[in-house]
Parts: sequence; structure tokens; C-alpha cells
Amino acid sequence: MTEVGKSPPRLDGRERVTGGSRFTDDLVADGMWFGGTVRTKVAHGRLRAIRWDPGFDWEQVTRVTAADIPGRNLSAFIDEDQPMLVEDVVRHVEEPVALIAAPTKELLAGALAAVTLDIEELPARLDYRDAEADDDEHIIRRQHMRRGDVDGALARAAHVIEQTYETGAQEQLYIEPQGMLAEPMDGGGVRVRGSMQCPYYVHKAVKTMLGLADEQVRVVQVATGGGFGGKEDYPNLIAGHAALLALAAGRPVKVVYSRVEDMRSTTRRHPSTITITAGIDGAGTLLGVRARIRIDAGAYATCSPVVLARAVIHAAGPYRCADVDVEGVAVATHRPPFGAFRGFGAPQAGFALERHMDALARAAGLDPAELRLRNALRVGDTTASGQQLTQSVGMVPCLEKVIEDSEYARRRQEASNQRARGERLARGVGLAGFYHGGGFTGSGEDRIRGQVGVELVDGSPHRFRVLAGNTDMGQASHTAFAQIAADAMGVPLAQVTTAQPDTAVVPDSGPTVASRSVQVVGRVVADAAASLRRALEEWAAGQGLAADVSLEGVARAHLDQAGPLRRDAIYACPEGTDWDEDNYIGDAYAGYGYAADVVEVEVDRDTLEVRVTGFWTAHEIGKAINPGIVEGQIQGGSLQGLGYGWMEEIHSDEHGGVANPTFGTYMVPTAVDAPEMEVSILEEPFDHGPHGAKGLGELSHDIPAPALVAAVEDATGLALTSIPVTPERLLEVARAGGKEWPWS
Repeated sequence: MTEVGKSPPRLDGRERVTGGSRFTDDLVADGMWFGGTVRTKVAHGRLRAIRWDPGFDWEQVTRVTAADIPGRNLSAFIDEDQPMLVEDVVRHVEEPVALIAAPTKELLAGALAAVTLDIEELPARLDYRDAEADDDEHIIRRQHMRRGDVDGALARAAHVIEQTYETGAQEQLYIEPQGMLAEPMDGGGVRVRGSMQCPYYVHKAVKTMLGLADEQVRVVQVATGGGFGGKEDYPNLIAGHAALLALAAGRPVKVVYSRVEDMRSTTRRHPSTITITAGIDGAGTLLGVRARIRIDAGAYATCSPVVLARAVIHAAGPYRCADVDVEGVAVATHRPPFGAFRGFGAPQAGFALERHMDALARAAGLDPAELRLRNALRVGDTTASGQQLTQSVGMVPCLEKVIEDSEYARRRQEASNQRARGERLARGVGLAGFYHGGGFTGSGEDRIRGQVGVELVDGSPHRFRVLAGNTDMGQASHTAFAQIAADAMGVPLAQVTTAQPDTAVVPDSGPTVASRSVQVVGRVVADAAASLRRALEEWAAGQGLAADVSLEGVARAHLDQAGPLRRDAIYACPEGTDWDEDNYIGDAYAGYGYAADVVEVEVDRDTLEVRVTGFWTAHEIGKAINPGIVEGQIQGGSLQGLGYGWMEEIHSDEHGGVANPTFGTYMVPTAVDAPEMEVSILEEPFDHGPHGAKGLGELSHDIPAPALVAAVEDATGLALTSIPVTPERLLEVARAGGKEWPWS
């Protein structure tokens, strides 16, 4: 019986479509109050006092400040530098200082308005590109990856190009804003339910702040309306705030952000400046790559160290190059912290590298597709980090497939002919290719050792349940887990379900990040399910059951005679994995997914508006567990990636805060803007993934932006090195290059 490779509806599909799913703001608890946050309005300063208006009746509400935190005033995460509440130094605008809970939303609004903060304002660093911030005090993380002799390689090159590329911040803009409901538990603990990606991250942060034991904190993920990285580490803060209020008030407290508060105070994609120097020989062979990466971390580290790490490793892209030198720094500023976002540093690196490949192709007189095909990694090649690729290397097949599907050569020629006629709508075609490592970098998965359980339960129709801490926030990973488990046990999918992520019920399978859910956790699901099947078969043999009894029949008999049964498994890295954590050399990821995109655009010569008229993509992901889900993931990630390069732009106010925090002022592509997408799924199985599957979730987001910008450059002749390509930016680049507007 085979369930993998089919496209059944997602397990929670009916509830999502009919409105049956219960999101955080739908939750109600007896005696529940509403919580809110008092925030700073300056970028840097010293908190002298919190002033509570004596005209307000403070007996009606519950108040909490840093002085009320019973454990450590800390959002426990990677670098442990971010407080739950400001005690003394203010490091960014919208930083939380105090919390209030009230029985009604109206009373809460009145209480929040009755608080003022006395802050001595201090000088603020708002520009991460300022070279004066290069001392160790202002650098959150440095990372260097070096292999071979780059200077010697560049000296031999026929063409050497140096160029700087810039990317801005990007808002995750999940449909559901951040929210948590905390409830005191009998015995002095607290239960937190809410919208999140990583329940065990929240569990660690809350127990550290409250000084409680593991069993005194229970964290439950409820239906989550999107995350894209934005609900990886920030939920630690909002869960901590809700928990503080609930314990202080002695009742359930729900904290749900408005859209404006969410966009102003939570994390978003890191802005970056990347300078690349690269050289090719006369035949177009890539000889050497030097890259200098600089990202804005904001006021606290959050995910910046690991975002920087992935950017450094991916900076030379999916191309053969023996001589590389990549250095990255994450710079601290007095802006709200930047954090995880789909792609995790790879979209920034991919934009710079793919735009640089176009520049090299132009210098060599080669078509951009030809240059990529000549240099693309193949089986047996070595990556920039020194990892030899022995299997499942799909860069060339992806390039060849997308070139064929889009009729790339014909479209490029037709666009050139159309531009020569001087029509108002100038057409252009661009291409990009990239790869993305699945799972945590280097030895990360070995440290996590994610655990999964599969159990026999007395349910109808479900006989088996997958227990994993990984969350489903729209990507339908739990459906894929159920398919993997059903295949491993040889039972119909209808007999398998997945448990709600609840730290009191499911083991810690690691965070739902880094394109690891199917490739890494799915592998453990398969192992645990196979272990359960073996245990049932051994029991059946010991009981003398007939050999032709189905596993479902064995399961019923076991439930009747021996009760439930569970088997767990733990992830093990592929044998022979070698990684140098200090120098970032070796096997960076167990497996890589590959993708190539072709984008066609029209640019209005009068208004400089860009319209995407065609999009073709090929993704090689080892094995599609559920092809329907895979195609949806690719389409959604691709449109999000197009928005990154096309129109999404965060504007800053004088304090480094977000000046356009609404759907009406932060532009994203909608269904009206989305082009028809032709998606090709290629499969070159990967030995260490379930059924050969590799990571997918982030890959589709990595390269639509450079492909789109290449198409706009093809249409306009403008040398474009930064995104998004809004009409205003195109006009600025045109005028800087001496072009009149409109131009012919």
C-alpha cells in the first residue's frame, strides 16, 4: 500500500475551509482578561521612570514590570541578550517596558493610554552600513569561510567584476497576527496556547523567565495562520508576557497584537549589503569568488548568527569554484531586531550572487543561461564549503527544464525585437538558479537530535498517531507526516492522524524552521513508524496470530489484549559527516534542493511600472511526498519571492521604526498581480530523506527576486543592483546613469 507520491487533501483542510479551525483570537477561557504592552517611542535611551497616571483607577487592572519577573529577565534563545521587559537601557523603538491586563479591551486601552515613560534619550545607531560600527562592541557575529587561493584565481581571470548589492527588510505579513493565551495551572505552573512555529523554544523561554521546572510549563500550538519565520523566536516574548500577566492576575490572559503593533514590534528579514568580486576565464569558467556580507541585526541577536551563517555558506551558489573567500558580519543597531524569514539569509546571498552571474555573463559575451550551465554543480563536484556531492544534484536538470518549458531562447529574442520597435511596454526575460541546504547547518541536527513518536491509539477511524513537536502553519507538513507513517506501516492514510503540538504530549523533534520538517523530521517519522510496525508484528507472532492478519487487525487485537503501544526514534546524521564549526568547512548540509526560475516582465516606459507576465520554475527536491502540497508550496514561495524583488519595501521613521505598518501602505503582490506559474517538480532521490525527499519550504523563495530583476534589466537596460524595483527606484537608477525619463 503506497500513500507517498499521492495528493490527498490536507488533514486540516475541511476545518480551514469551513471556519472550524480555532486560532488564538478565537480562544476563550473562563474569567479571561486581555493583555497589552507599554512600548518605547525612542531608539536608544535610559529608562528613568514609568509614570502611572494617578487619575486612573489602577485597582481595576493588573500591572507587570521587569521588577515582577520571578526568574531571569530574558527571552532565552541563542545569544541570550534580549530582555522580556526593559529594566534600564532602551535599545530600540517599540521595545516592551510594562504589561497591563484588564477585564475588557476598552478598559485595557484606557490603562495603556494612562502610562508615560520617562526616558533619557541617547544617540542612536540606525545605519548598519556605517563603517564606524565595525568594532567588536557593535558586531553580533562574524563568520569567515575560506578555501583555496582567491587572489591567485582572480589574477588568472580574463574577466573580474566587483559589485555591491543591497536588499531591504521584508515583512512576513502572515495573515494571523501574533497572539498567545496563558492560563495558570494547578500547582503553580502555566499553560500557554497560541500561534507559533516552535513550541519547545517557547517552553524554554517561559520556564527560564519564571524560574519553573519543565513540567510546570505547558505550551500548545493552536491553528496558526502563517509564520514564514516570523513566529520562530518572537513568540517567546509574547508568550512570556502573557504568562507574566496570567500569573500576576491569577486568571487567563490573552494577548493578541493588532496588525500595526505586529508590524512595528516583531522581527522581519535582515537588510543586507553584499560586495562580490568574482572572475572567470575566457571560456566562462568560474575561477574565484570573494564576498563580503553585511546584515543589519537590529538591537538584539535573535536569529542573526544563523541567518548570517547560511548567507555565508550559500554566497558562492550552486557553482563549481575551488577558490572562495566569504566573510560576513551581523551589525547591531538601534532598530527593532531582525529575525528569521523564509530562506534565512539565502535570499540575500542568492540575489547578490545571481545578479553577479548576469554581470559576468555580460562581460564574457555569454547568455546568462549558458554561463550557469557551464559552471553548475554536478555529482562528484565540491561546494564552496568543501563538501563533495555524491548524489541527488539537480542544478543542471532544473536549468535545462526551465529553459525548455519557458522557451527561453525564443522569448529572449522576441523581447529584444519588441524593444527595438520602441513600443511603450518594454518586455524582458531573466533567469536565475540556486540551491538550498535542508536542515540545520553543519552539526546543528546532531546537537538537536530531534525525536518523534508513533503510537497505537484506541481511536476511530484513526489507529495510529504521529507525535512530533513540529508545527503546521499552513505548509501541510502534518499531512506529509501522516503519509510517511502510513507507508512505513503499510496501512491506509485514513488510519493515521497527527497530534496537536503540545509539550506535555509530543517529544521535541526540533524547531519548524530551516527546510527540515520533511527531510529531517520526516525521516524520523518513518523510522518510528517502522519500529512500531515491527513491534506489532513481533507481538502478533508471539501471540500465534495468523500471518495473513492485517496490521490493522493486529492493532485491534493489541488494543484489546495489551492496550496502546508507542515507539520513538531519534534523528541520526549521515555517516561520515565532517564539519569544521570554526572555519565553516566541510559537510554543511546533509542534502540540497535545487531550483531554477525564468521570469518575463513588461515595463511601462512612461510610468516605470513593472508587470510580471510569465513565470516558469523547476524544483528538484528528491521526492514529492504529496505533489499537490509541493506545487502549492512552490507557488506561494515564488510569489513571496517575487514580491521581495518587485514591490515590498519597509520605510523607516526617524527612530528606526516601521513607518508603513499596514496592508494599505506595505505593498505585496496579490492574486491580481500573480502571473500564471508553470511548475515542474523533478525528483533525484536523496538516500537520507524519507522516500528520497529533501527540503522544500524555503527553496522556492530564494531566487524569484534576482530572476525578476534580471528581466527588468533586460527590458530597460538599467544596471540594477538593489531591490525592490519600484518605479521610484527605477527612475533613480535611470537618472543616476544619465538616462532621460521617459526614454526610448
